[in-house]
Amino acid sequence: MDWPDLLDRARIPFVTAGANVSRGYIAVACPFCGPADPSQHMALRLGTRFWRCWRNPAHKGGDPVKLLAALLRCSYATAAELVGEDAPPPDDLLGTVTALLRPPERERVAALAPPQWRPLDDQPSARWFVAYLQRRGFSPVIIWSLTARYGLRYCTAGQFAGRLIFPVEEDGQLRGWTGRSIYARERVRYLSHGPLHRYLLWQDQLGASEADTLVLCEGPFDALKIAVLGQGRIAATCCFTAAPSAGQISRLASLAGRFRHRVLLLDRDAAPAILRSLQQLDLLGFRAAWLPHNIKDPGELNSPAQLVAILTDAGPLAGKAKSW
Repeated sequence: MDWPDLLDRARIPFVTAGANVSRGYIAVACPFCGPADPSQHMALRLGTRFWRCWRNPAHKGGDPVKLLAALLRCSYATAAELVGEDAPPPDDLLGTVTALLRPPERERVAALAPPQWRPLDDQPSARWFVAYLQRRGFSPVIIWSLTARYGLRYCTAGQFAGRLIFPVEEDGQLRGWTGRSIYARERVRYLSHGPLHRYLLWQDQLGASEADTLVLCEGPFDALKIAVLGQGRIAATCCFTAAPSAGQISRLASLAGRFRHRVLLLDRDAAPAILRSLQQLDLLGFRAAWLPHNIKDPGELNSPAQLVAILTDAGPLAGKAKSW
């Protein structure tokens, strides 16, 4: 097995010497560790088909096609062509590769995102952002999952410093993002980059969602709270303003058929916008849900039962609250 030649043809950077490279090996960044591997811990043994990660002993094998598929984020068949092998892999191997790479969309964003973005974790630099999320009603257990599940990150430098970042993707490509300041005195709460009015938050994930209810709301934090409280049964997205654009309605039309129930849930003081939006969304089967008088926006909701009760009042979920 000629590892250097294969990596050159695939345009994958590698190192031939360094702290993680023993004699007779070359090394690449471990694709299974992802962002957790800041250097090159995946060692490839020259003249053989074997590879292993020095960070995680579970990341090892003897199939160069499997490794190449992980490095390139491509199908096994595509990687096999590069390696020069035609035989299809056994089904269990395909499942293994798929499981190791899940969720690929989050890692694509990491590769395309500005370097100032950081995943939510227990690092000291994240503590103010974690504290803000806790004040917004998210538990620590949920907070640690928000990057993997929803792409949420924080920024400590540059124009978006001090903001939680919501990436906006379509077809696996980063189209833009919006950043929410964690500082109460910041006059501009949201700062955005890119034509967000054309897209929906988490559109790619919605296309694969198994939820039976889709909730459209105004802002990303509203959508985040609904998605977390929905516990997989209720999906959410937002239009970044009080009313969806023509492009967003077109995208909603392509997704609406996946969901048995479609609900429009905007801020409590947005009644005119709700009525205008309903006229546009009526053909897609959307119904309006109204927040209680003591709740300003969906981001203030604090329990799954509370969310289900509000959606049930909208009509489409009647009879489901008790079973949940």
